[in-house]
Amino acid sequence: MEASDSNWSMVMEVEVENPSHQGNESNIATSKVNDKGNHHKPGKKENSTEYGISLPCGPLICYNGARCFRPSKGNGSNKCLCQLGFMGETCEIANHGFRFPKIEEGGYLKFLRTPHHESDRSKGIREFAVEFELKPILPSEHCLLVYYESLNKGTRMSLSTENDQLVYRRIFNKEALGSDEQPFGLTELRHSYSLRSVRSNWYHVRFGWNDRGTLFISINQNQQELTTAKLKDLFVQYIRAVPATLDELYVGGHPEIENLMQEVGLGKHIKRNCVGCIQHIRFQGYELDPRRKSFVGDAVEGFGISDCAKDVCSKVPCHNNGTCRPASGSTYECLCSFGTSGINCNMPISVHLPAYTGNSYSVYRGLQGTSRSQSSIMIAFLPHSSDGLLFYEGFSTDRRGDFIALLMISKYLTVVWDLGSGEAHIRSSTELAMDVWHTVEFWHIGREGFLRVDHASEIQSAFTVGELVQLTLKQYLYLGGHPDMDHIAASLRKWVTGDGEYHLTGFTGCIQELVLNGIPVRLVEQILHSANLRNCEQHTCSSPASACSNRGSCVPKQTSHHCSCLLGYTGSFCEEKIMLDKTTQISFKNDGYLEFSSRSFLNMINIPHFDIYMDIKTYADKDSSKSSGSAIPFKDQILLALLGDSAAEKRSLTVKLTAQGQITLYWLRYISHSEFTVETLLTNETMFAARTVINTPDIQPGHWQKVMLKRRSNDLLLYVNGSQVESVNMGRTGSTVPIFDKLLIGGLDFALPLFANDFPVVNDQTKLGVQSSPMDKKSTGFRGCIGHIHINGRPVMAGDAQFGRNVNDCADGI
Repeated sequence: MEASDSNWSMVMEVEVENPSHQGNESNIATSKVNDKGNHHKPGKKENSTEYGISLPCGPLICYNGARCFRPSKGNGSNKCLCQLGFMGETCEIANHGFRFPKIEEGGYLKFLRTPHHESDRSKGIREFAVEFELKPILPSEHCLLVYYESLNKGTRMSLSTENDQLVYRRIFNKEALGSDEQPFGLTELRHSYSLRSVRSNWYHVRFGWNDRGTLFISINQNQQELTTAKLKDLFVQYIRAVPATLDELYVGGHPEIENLMQEVGLGKHIKRNCVGCIQHIRFQGYELDPRRKSFVGDAVEGFGISDCAKDVCSKVPCHNNGTCRPASGSTYECLCSFGTSGINCNMPISVHLPAYTGNSYSVYRGLQGTSRSQSSIMIAFLPHSSDGLLFYEGFSTDRRGDFIALLMISKYLTVVWDLGSGEAHIRSSTELAMDVWHTVEFWHIGREGFLRVDHASEIQSAFTVGELVQLTLKQYLYLGGHPDMDHIAASLRKWVTGDGEYHLTGFTGCIQELVLNGIPVRLVEQILHSANLRNCEQHTCSSPASACSNRGSCVPKQTSHHCSCLLGYTGSFCEEKIMLDKTTQISFKNDGYLEFSSRSFLNMINIPHFDIYMDIKTYADKDSSKSSGSAIPFKDQILLALLGDSAAEKRSLTVKLTAQGQITLYWLRYISHSEFTVETLLTNETMFAARTVINTPDIQPGHWQKVMLKRRSNDLLLYVNGSQVESVNMGRTGSTVPIFDKLLIGGLDFALPLFANDFPVVNDQTKLGVQSSPMDKKSTGFRGCIGHIHINGRPVMAGDAQFGRNVNDCADGI
């Protein structure tokens, strides 16, 4: 390799396989593992049949690295103990593991103290604790529930059942004392609570040791303690000891139980592994996933594990196409389909503005199938809870590849994204207030991502690592949560686990707006499917029929709303009927338009020569409050648009009033790869070499101006007050003359996507000045009056339009 090539990197996936422990032959028989055998294959299918390395076990043949269990007292016959990821009498069936494990006779789970635990000392750890929920199945005399061994720190502990009580024992070797003193003997704490009378119930168990020198056991919040001065001294020494890289935690039993029974101290109190269900295992505050597969699970080894929740949904308790899934080893939850709610999905519900419960989600096509060097997301939401997944879309379901996620973490909005060579994240500089509407914008230009919250002047940014610059997404978009957290990006976990107390949950609150690459997503109409979606009752638009009359649409705007009125109606609630048949002067207020798409109108504009004439008058600044109730962002405004759509391409010819007060002509041909991504084919081509010196007069608010658009073959000529200001050629010689499908006056009936030149270039100068987002460059509809429209000399009235919204007459003047 040349010296110039020294900066290189390698990315690889490693799946760690754990060879079987060699147990006592009288209890556990194991086979030799060769290079081709004992693999938990990452690509295996759920409940598929596999036959890996085999092992004789009496009349049985155990497959896929299973062990042969022989009851120690000869009671019962031999059986196969399947390793994690397999099940069946002979362990021939592959599975994805169980969230709520049942430990069979002879079974156990093994966890290692993970690397992030090594930082406990720097956090001032004051307690060492293990926590779980337990449901015993068989009589549990002298059975081992938990065994912990720190090989470097010289300490061991166990939690076992004896005479139907829990007993916690801890023993320290001389390594723990940091000297050659005699080892501190066995310390024992027995809880007086009896498990016998309520054996069918779940027990919440928590036990450990703290800096006060106290051993403790808590059963269903009933805690008992033992405190000594010696234990307090040992705790300090324990925390100062070397990092626990070799610490092992066994749950439910131990692979070498008979060898353990011979151990001095702890062993004489143990006779067998425990049998029963165990769930929600937490070690030092970190919840452990009892599964082991690629990118998922914390268990490094396990045998004899079955599903405690396998019958929870067997009675099909969820109605109306709801989906049942286990919530624990003995309870279920229903994921109710759209339009239903309730514990069993038996209650109808109307959803007009989506609300999420923390156990909800809605699915959209989103940016699926796109790969862009520039992408933009804008979302308006009201959070009820400080934590939750707001937005997620990824490349694949195997937890690898590109993704983009927006989530709340401890009241901060965090965006995490990966372009395929390493993730980056940005956290909002301040906390977001709860129960308040917020608007968040995120966009990336190549490797650099930007975040703006609530239209603030501050824009935060960060870079992804590596050289990849495109965000490539193949999966659906999930809003408010995700049905399977196993399918979200593996690298997202480290941004949300924090100190171990945070767990990725769904968003709780309402979402009123989502815009992807400049295109609004219709949050209700475009849902592919959803679960447990509610109606945001606290917002007026949750009941649009009562908010707007005459089939007007309720458009949420933070805490308020406005009604988008159909053609022929106006007023704050669309309650006023207006006659437009003879109206020659039409008023627009940024969100209105008239559409002319009848054959007679199309025949007038799809000819080599046409003239479109109109008078325009913009609102004076002093009238802005009168027109809209608030200041309107200074953006380009669309006066007129000719649109065409074919299988080969889309065409857009627009006349705009720019933010600088000039009228300009813009011609665009593009291919739409999806609803949210486009490829530009052709933009403006001017006829004049001296176009830059053409005088374009400013449009004065409150004064009528004359605008004319002429077509002469493939050339379009724009005139203002009788003077030509711009000219555009629509196609090269020999190209097909474009055909238009509709003429729009005053605005558009849909949103154009963001194009590459809509993304602001950020450099040192713009960072020092006022920064903007791509959405700041989106054009709005016209705000003012348009009158005396003529096409080829024929007068056009508002009543001639086939469709329209939010228009009025200008009789009151402006």
